[in-house]
Amino acid sequence: ALIKRSAASHFPLLLASEGEENSWEYDKGGHGRFTYTVLDGLKGPADSNQDQIVTVNEIYRHIVALINTLGDPEKKQSPRLIAPKDLQNMKLIRLAS
Repeated sequence: ALIKRSAASHFPLLLASEGEENSWEYDKGGHGRFTYTVLDGLKGPADSNQDQIVTVNEIYRHIVALINTLGDPEKKQSPRLIAPKDLQNMKLIRLAS
């Protein structure tokens, strides 16, 4: 249902975890793991092609790469991106030069 709603409404969904998983806190970062990795990526590390623009797909890849390196390694978290292909390259932020 979320996939259909995302496509019909023209917005991507970034989810912190799979349906049956917990989303974990990252006390050292002052947020949950998901929020911490999103905020971190929007500062620039998610810009994998170095074009000074962070897209939905770039932030998602950054989240996936970083999220399970934070906190207790036994507490796995699997973020999800639900978006039609044409929205995966949607621009989220232009970085300062």
